[in-house]
Amino acid sequence: MNWLTIKQSLSQLFTSRCELCFNLKSKIEPLCEACIEELPWLGPACQRCALPMAQLGPLLCEACQRLPPVLDETVALFRYAWPLNQFIFQLKFQRQLYWAKYLGGLMAYYGTQRTLPQAWIPIPLALGRGQQRGYNQALELARPLSRAFNIPILWSICYRVKATSIQGQLTSYAARYRNLKQAFHITQCHLPAHVALVDDVVTSGATATALASALKAKGVARVDLWCCCRTIRKSVFI
Repeated sequence: MNWLTIKQSLSQLFTSRCELCFNLKSKIEPLCEACIEELPWLGPACQRCALPMAQLGPLLCEACQRLPPVLDETVALFRYAWPLNQFIFQLKFQRQLYWAKYLGGLMAYYGTQRTLPQAWIPIPLALGRGQQRGYNQALELARPLSRAFNIPILWSICYRVKATSIQGQLTSYAARYRNLKQAFHITQCHLPAHVALVDDVVTSGATATALASALKAKGVARVDLWCCCRTIRKSVFI
């Protein structure tokens, strides 16, 4: 078998179709380069809450300047819009875990210029949901980050101690935050000074804020949030 035959065989082996445009592509990743460029990238955003901002504006939005959130930094790649909403749905409810590997890898690639934490903490699922689903999508997203930066995942140091209503059914930030107040228990006493929470989508920020508050009460100095998507709405972080 000559080299040309080998090259053609390898090309056929690793050629597949893009998940969006269905055109042939030569890479193993689910999307072609053209579709990656067309994704709803977040762009310039507030450092604390990831609310989109003008490129030449300040690092913090007006709301975060007026009342700094508990979270010290929010790293988000995309607006929560099509097709990311479909990818996240397939990840969470159809067991398409390759989306976690791919999206987590993108988070790692585009997060190299950020201040890195000493540990990743996937946001725990609500009581019973982990058993029902069989996995935590936040943990799956954290795995590529851990491998890329050689930073450990503290996946068992916190859990939810009370059943809460579904956040999506609550319309105000105050209701969402009350729903999650004292919902998390931290099991470890000696924690790193700087940790980063990992989640798929941030909407109101109430879940991350509640967990960050619990971690800071245990002595953590800095808590960031790394997420795949940010819903675009008025900033409601505190």
